[in-house]
Amino acid sequence: MLGDFNVDFARPGGNSNEGAERRYETAALVGTMGLRSIRSHYRSSKKRLGRYWTWRQKRDGVIHGSEYDHILTNARGAFTNCQIKIPRFDTDHSLLVGTLRLESVKHHRRYVRSRGTYPVRPPGPLERNRADGLLDDLREAAKKEVPDKRETRNNSWISEPTWRLVDQKAAARRRGESATLRVLKKSVRRALRKDRKARAGAAAAAAQAHLERGHIGKAFGAIKGWYRDVGPRLQKPSREDINYTHSEYEKLFAEEEPSEDPIPIHNDAISINDAWWRE
Repeated sequence: MLGDFNVDFARPGGNSNEGAERRYETAALVGTMGLRSIRSHYRSSKKRLGRYWTWRQKRDGVIHGSEYDHILTNARGAFTNCQIKIPRFDTDHSLLVGTLRLESVKHHRRYVRSRGTYPVRPPGPLERNRADGLLDDLREAAKKEVPDKRETRNNSWISEPTWRLVDQKAAARRRGESATLRVLKKSVRRALRKDRKARAGAAAAAAQAHLERGHIGKAFGAIKGWYRDVGPRLQKPSREDINYTHSEYEKLFAEEEPSEDPIPIHNDAISINDAWWRE
């Protein structure tokens, strides 16, 4: 149990009679539950009175404090690395930190391994029919192609000379050489443009080779990486699309004569002073 109890369990009475009955009742209730504070486990570098205070206030130039925040347990040996820290936000309370050690590392590893497998194995079918075979074929065809490994520096489309320029730019940034950094940035951009052209040429050559052999699927796989990461954002409209949209809006809001006679409306004018409609 942990929190702000507003009670110093070492001195429940405190220095004031106001609220003393409530403090004594709280301390008695915690005692009947068999819980004790881990105050003696706190580590603090302060060697003065009030080094274990968890609440402080300055009133009329005098600092008042007490141990109002507690971590209560019936096994104080289960807590390690207990500390009193200053929080990063504005408050008059300190932060209590403690590591709760439940079981040994070996016990936790055994528990994780036991949760990693499904305990009940579903029974397999007694006999397979043609529908089961078709379902397996469908599942195999629907599986997504998983790449063997992620793209790293060794198998990237960026060439090794470009990587050397990138390393030189990073070193210049660390040393604070602004003039060299500007020159290297331009060199890296030129090298990347050259690598992109080489990558596009290699992909186009591979797709052309697959098409000549009649392998349309492999040709599609050679070029599909170029648009794989493109999001659902629509392309910008062309000039023809913009002109067509303008003409449609002009026709929509243009004043034209109706092609047929207007719809007759038979409503007689009435006066607000007429009394029949009030009834």
